[in-house]
Amino acid sequence: MRHDAGGFTDAEREHLRPVINTRDVFPYAVVLPPAPSRLIWLPGNHGGPGGAFPVGMPTLRLHLERFKPLLESVVTGYGGGTMQRPWWSAHRPRLELVEGHPAKGKWADLAVTTRWGDRKLVVGLAPARSLPASDLHAITGAGGTSAAYLVGLINSTPVQELAEALSPGSVSQGDLQALGLPQFDRVITAGIEIRARELAELVRTLIVEHNSSWPDLENALRTDTTLSGDLESAWAPAPSARGWDTINTVGWATVHAQSAVSGTVERTALVTNLLGTHLEISFTRGKINIETEEHPDPHQDLRVLVEALVRGAGSLTAAQVQALPVPVRADTLRLAWERDLRSLTAVTDRYRQLRAEIDNLVVTAFGA
Repeated sequence: MRHDAGGFTDAEREHLRPVINTRDVFPYAVVLPPAPSRLIWLPGNHGGPGGAFPVGMPTLRLHLERFKPLLESVVTGYGGGTMQRPWWSAHRPRLELVEGHPAKGKWADLAVTTRWGDRKLVVGLAPARSLPASDLHAITGAGGTSAAYLVGLINSTPVQELAEALSPGSVSQGDLQALGLPQFDRVITAGIEIRARELAELVRTLIVEHNSSWPDLENALRTDTTLSGDLESAWAPAPSARGWDTINTVGWATVHAQSAVSGTVERTALVTNLLGTHLEISFTRGKINIETEEHPDPHQDLRVLVEALVRGAGSLTAAQVQALPVPVRADTLRLAWERDLRSLTAVTDRYRQLRAEIDNLVVTAFGA
């Protein structure tokens, strides 16, 4: 269910919870979209088959009454027809996910992991008040163990290596239990939890603030918890309203297109011949070459930056490549690259540092 702030009572807003979907789960953090879908989370006490709909929720009642026959058929089937419940109680909450697990700041005391994927244990801390969709596993700690500790532990390199032994396909609750996740002493547990909470904030920052500029970032986080791969090969800066034109009109680049170019970009490469090095862009049929001045520093080399721009723009046609927005001044492009890269690196360096610190804590504790 989707909603805005208007049209709902305070009681209704309390019982509409943001829904976590598979695409929202990253290592260390669940990052919800700006306007997530909502789950109706009605009180667990229902008062038997004639139980009245919760008070103070007229809009939710009107919404659910549209599906009353379906909901009645659902509750009738509970317990082989032996359970006596009102029609609206099909929207019963999973109380075990929240009772005894209060949120801490922005984050719930709840971890979420996907059941499918190449990396079978992508585990993130859920935002406060959010709840997972039915195709996700929810994990809470027992005996005072926090979900943040479990997130830090499961995403650590030693536990990820253990998880590689799990069979391909879906991850079951039994698989998670079979890992035998330990509870370390209070000092190590607190160290892991503190770092995992900071990592959750960093991952949220990467997705919310940096993913639009670095299109490979989202997939890199899901497929490589260490975040050790190349994040800079695709770049998509926001063009300015002034001082920008197209690649085929600016003075610092020369574009050579073959007479018959069709399809979309299939490959890009820096190619060296007797005349120097140029950027070669191959399409389904034909090529475009782009020449710029050479530079000894790859982070200043315009050919490298233009290649990242082409990759960041997705599946472009030849006409779209030639109309690629770029600054009129080459130095403006270099400055934009340096600014975006510096901002990204500050976050990813801290991410890797915290992961290494958790790994050291886990290895030390396992060896104790």
